[in-house]
Amino acid sequence: MTMKNSILMVFAVIVILSACSQQTMSFEGISEHWHVNVTVVQNGGRIENDIVMTYIGEKHEPITKIMYEFEGPISQIGGERQVNEEGIVHVEHILNSKVFSEDMIVTIKWNGQEESFPLVKK
Repeated sequence: MTMKNSILMVFAVIVILSACSQQTMSFEGISEHWHVNVTVVQNGGRIENDIVMTYIGEKHEPITKIMYEFEGPISQIGGERQVNEEGIVHVEHILNSKVFSEDMIVTIKWNGQEESFPLVKK
C-alpha cells in the first residue's frame, strides 16, 4: 500500500468514526400563533441546539421581539430575541449538557400575549 493510500484510508476511518458518534434529534411544536422546530446534534460531549421559531398568526401587528423559554423535567433555557421581518427567530445554543428531551414545553411571550405548548419528537 502506498503512502497516499494509507493516508486516504486513515482519513476515511476518521470520517466514518466521527459520523457514527454524532446523534441528531428533531422536535416540533405548533400553537395558534407559533411554529417551533428544534434540531439537536450531539457530537461526543458537545451538544448544538438549532431553534427556529416562526410566527404563523395574523400579520397585522408587528412583532419586534419575543421572550421564550423551553422547560423540561431536568433543565430549561430561555431568553429574549429580536424577530426578523418574516416573523422568524433563529437561535443557536452550544451546550455541554442535554437540555432538550421528549417532555419539553415551550412558552413564547410577545406584544402582551403568551402561548405555551409541547414539543413533540419527530
